[in-house]
Amino acid sequence: AKRSAVSDQNVILSFSMVEQPLVTELTLEGNSVLSNQRIRELIRIDQGSFFSRSSFREDPDRIKREYLDRGYADVTIHQEQKTDEETNTVSITYHIDEGLQSRIDQIAFQGNESFSDSTLKRQLISKEQSLFNRGIFIESQLDKDREAVLTFYRDRGYIDAEITDVSIEAVETDRGRKAL
Repeated sequence: AKRSAVSDQNVILSFSMVEQPLVTELTLEGNSVLSNQRIRELIRIDQGSFFSRSSFREDPDRIKREYLDRGYADVTIHQEQKTDEETNTVSITYHIDEGLQSRIDQIAFQGNESFSDSTLKRQLISKEQSLFNRGIFIESQLDKDREAVLTFYRDRGYIDAEITDVSIEAVETDRGRKAL
């Protein structure tokens, strides 16, 4: 803001504007489990939209959550942006390493004396891989499984029951999967 040369009562306001760059290219590399269309549904930035730093930071987490829900716990996502200052445009590339899908090969319990392994397994959301179950490991279900076992024990009078440890051992299978 400057005082006007004409009168002290007048003020000249100058605004300096900088436009957000336009996303001219969005490239997805390394994805085979999720289609390009599905990933574009998950993210906020798309070709033809204006670039947003906050969406650029948050979009990989949205993609990662979808992979985790499908049993890909080792997924890594790296993103890259190239800005052209002259044309005020940006190109974005997502590099996705899906890793191996995790499947539950075996669930075992230790220290359970009152209830059998099979009884406790029925309480779990997570299931072993079998003819009728894909056995996909979803890490977010682990807390629900812990609580289900504790609730089962407490409902049967074992008020002091506790789960002292949950260990997960990963072994790569010959079919390009990770067995747990």
